[in-house]
Amino acid sequence: PQQLLVNFMDNHDVPRFLFQYPDLDRLRSGMSHLLTTHGIPCIYYGTEQDFAGGPDPSNREDMWSSGWRQDGETFRHIQKLIRLRKRFEPLRRGDLRFVWATERVNDESDAGIMAYERSYEGQTVLVVLNTHGEKASTTSFDNEAMATSFAPGTTLLDAFDGQSTYAVGAEGRLDVEVPPLGVRILVAQ
Repeated sequence: PQQLLVNFMDNHDVPRFLFQYPDLDRLRSGMSHLLTTHGIPCIYYGTEQDFAGGPDPSNREDMWSSGWRQDGETFRHIQKLIRLRKRFEPLRRGDLRFVWATERVNDESDAGIMAYERSYEGQTVLVVLNTHGEKASTTSFDNEAMATSFAPGTTLLDAFDGQSTYAVGAEGRLDVEVPPLGVRILVAQ
């Protein structure tokens, strides 16, 4: 049932995300989660154009006056996430298992990290989000790295940036650094 829920960050009944939280990096971080977690993502028109309208009716900006820019960072971020969602079926249908979720929010090594695996028909995608807005964080704390379901020695590619690779260590452990409000979407090569 959780895979059939429609999830959204804003819509026509509430102020837009950017009205309440005027931070484009935080918006893109939220979109990263929305498009990689359980459920059906619903993106309210204009979010990709960085609309920031307040309470109804201010949250129903005219799309035709936006110029429908397709080169903005938020537009390209969402576009890339949609491409990855189409390419990797676990991001659409897979079971979800949390592998790291910290409560630490200060200067600790893993402050702000949330990581989960999406698995479907033998394929697994590991999503690592850093919700900390000011520092890069890692998937380790007190010299203990995140445990994953990947076999030791597996090479994982960050499909989001298309170039970073990581080697899974002993016992499936993995230490990944994620920039502030960033995302890593890791797949086995």
